[in-house]
Amino acid sequence: MSVQPGLGLAAQPFYLDTRGGTVLCWWHAPAQPAVAHPVLMCPTWGDEEIGAYAGWRALANSLALQGVPVLRLDLPGEGDSLPRAAGASAWSSWLDALDDAALALLQVSGSPKVHLLGLRLGALLAAQLADRLRQRADQVASLLLLAPVASGRAFLREARLLSQVPQGEPLQAGEAMAGGFVLDAPSAEALAAAQWPTPQASGQRAACPVLLLERSDRPLPEAARASLAAWAGVERLQGEVRDDLATTTAIAHSAVWPDLTQPLRSWLVQAGAAASDLVGLVWPGVAPSAAGPGWTEELVSYGPGLVAQCTRPASRSARATLFLSSGAERRIGPHRLWVDFARQCAARGELCLRLDLGGIGDSVARDTAGASPSRADQVYDARCVDDVRAALRWLEQTHGVTQVRLVGLCSGAYHAWRCAVAGLRLSHVVAINPLVYHWRSGMSLDPTHHAFGQIDIADGAVRSLKDPARWMKLLRGQVHVRVILRAMAARLMGRLQNISRHVGRRLHWPLSEDVVSDLRQVIRHATPLSFVFSEGDPGQALLRQEAGSFLKGQIASARVHLTTIERSDHTFSTRTGRDSLYNCLNSILSAASDFAVREDQNLASVTPQQS
Repeated sequence: MSVQPGLGLAAQPFYLDTRGGTVLCWWHAPAQPAVAHPVLMCPTWGDEEIGAYAGWRALANSLALQGVPVLRLDLPGEGDSLPRAAGASAWSSWLDALDDAALALLQVSGSPKVHLLGLRLGALLAAQLADRLRQRADQVASLLLLAPVASGRAFLREARLLSQVPQGEPLQAGEAMAGGFVLDAPSAEALAAAQWPTPQASGQRAACPVLLLERSDRPLPEAARASLAAWAGVERLQGEVRDDLATTTAIAHSAVWPDLTQPLRSWLVQAGAAASDLVGLVWPGVAPSAAGPGWTEELVSYGPGLVAQCTRPASRSARATLFLSSGAERRIGPHRLWVDFARQCAARGELCLRLDLGGIGDSVARDTAGASPSRADQVYDARCVDDVRAALRWLEQTHGVTQVRLVGLCSGAYHAWRCAVAGLRLSHVVAINPLVYHWRSGMSLDPTHHAFGQIDIADGAVRSLKDPARWMKLLRGQVHVRVILRAMAARLMGRLQNISRHVGRRLHWPLSEDVVSDLRQVIRHATPLSFVFSEGDPGQALLRQEAGSFLKGQIASARVHLTTIERSDHTFSTRTGRDSLYNCLNSILSAASDFAVREDQNLASVTPQQS
């Protein structure tokens, strides 16, 4: 499959078997190469990689448009790649995979050398890979390091501090939890031991040029910079501290990337000889799909410019499940939530399609008239319903699927909800932790501007009245009193509006953006609808507030189902929360016709299934 990212550039996806595991790659080949050597992009890891994906992909596209051949990939066990090699640590598997990808890139491009471009932890991977390639042969044209980490141990320590493992979350001895990702003990140990190459380890090979672009708030320690200078050659180490690299690995919908194309291209041109004419536009002999136990997976185009990952069972199925991710995260979902679950479902005979909606992941951005839409409007674009409609049409025409269930999380839940309201032919809709039920162009993603955020703040303030520590913070001026007062006033106003809406329904007034009217529409379409909420998630309070007694009646009559999952956060970042969600979805998807569950059922007591 060839996917058009726009601007006339074709990026070719394929799977590559490496010693570290089978990895998904994207080959960005320019029609007219302007540099002598291709670039291998070494990504960072975990939630950072998910947040950085859009900017990372855009950088690959823009470099290729400027004549730079680029290969990017998902590391083994990450993204859409298959699990890493058995018995190996994550670090060694990642290095082996990058090593094999570099060798394949050299062979396909016909170039004797490769540039290595690394982001954050990927910068440390790139440096260790460069040291390995230089000791084996002089195959590194240059090393480009973007916002590099101080060391593997420093990265792991920072990730642990940010993740704050919940009390009672089961972690085995030596395991490390970083955001929504868990490293086994050998992998955590290997990552903690990862350091910048030293002169003793690099041998006597010729030095390669190094471009070092550091974050101003997290510059490299002097020891690490000295190691780079020692083995790269001081005169060939070019450094620059930048203020605009801090947001490259933020949450996907808020990540911001600077324009790095021209400075990187200039560096690549200077670091090589004349442009090569041996680079091929097509990577030969590619594997378009990858297989696991009972399933086969491949990237597909389900509409013009729209990309999805299709996981097929061993035998033909008339049923399919569509998965929508949260925010601007690509088809793998937050913390890679949907990858393992889709593969489990396919192994049981269910065809699964994980969608990149328009402008998200590897799908092409939508055409817009005038100014570019905000990231918020891209995430909540009403045309996402049309994307789901295109996926339904593709499933019917390509696989003969007649029963399709739609599962969405957060903004994906919003789109699933709007698809149910629109009456798309769906056998079940599962909306997980929706935070809004209506969206208007120009709205902000700032929670304090929305009813769900105001509910969360107001409820938190009420709970804090019983906490002496919170009173002390109030007295010390450490509490944002104005924000709390605005939230409580907004919640009171919301309750008054709901009363007026109730009166309006009784008098048959036409109401806009009315959840009850939308629910009635879903019931008229006879679309089975399930809401799933994490314990305490404000979207449930908002739904109950806006739908009131009508929702209670629909739950009582089993036309709408509502489930609460204890010990889980909004994006199910812990194994406990993820396993409980998987159990819930298994119950819903395996019994869509007669699914009946009591309101507020506690799933925490169910024995978790391993993912």
